[in-house]
Amino acid sequence: KASPYPIQVAVNVSALQFTSEMIVEEVEAILTRTGLKPELLQIELTESVMIGSLNQAAMKMTRLGSLGVTLAIDDFGTGYSCLGYLPGLPFSTLKIDRTFIRNPHSSSEGLTMLRSMIELGKKMGLRVIVEGVEVESQLDTVLELGADDVQGFLLGRPSSTPRTQLAENLAGHNTILNK
Repeated sequence: KASPYPIQVAVNVSALQFTSEMIVEEVEAILTRTGLKPELLQIELTESVMIGSLNQAAMKMTRLGSLGVTLAIDDFGTGYSCLGYLPGLPFSTLKIDRTFIRNPHSSSEGLTMLRSMIELGKKMGLRVIVEGVEVESQLDTVLELGADDVQGFLLGRPSSTPRTQLAENLAGHNTILNK
């Protein structure tokens, strides 16, 4: 059964995979072969892809963006977190690592860091996703702080029937869909 709304597919690409000279051509071939609309593919990259040649990484990201694919910084805040590279790269999404939502109410510093990262992403015009949301109180916190989306077991666990599981999970969280 067709989905009533488009679902973006997020694919993690390792730093090693991203070093391939043919990564852009490989992505383009997959899009052609599968018929997936480029805007429904989001490639998630960790900050480690910038180590080595920032210029080369930026060129690949720009070429992927020109295909219509969106790019996300995955696990933000736990890697090399050099904020200087953010403005020059074509990322559209900032995915904040689960570390910062595990128990933000237990320390004011953790909540301050989470709030700051969300605000940074929003002020840079990025879609902000908080990973690792597992309980309603975490969902309430990230929505209150202004995150655009969440990812985590609260919305669903890995399933052998993902389409059915996704529909069931989303039905119970209309506030997220109607934001």
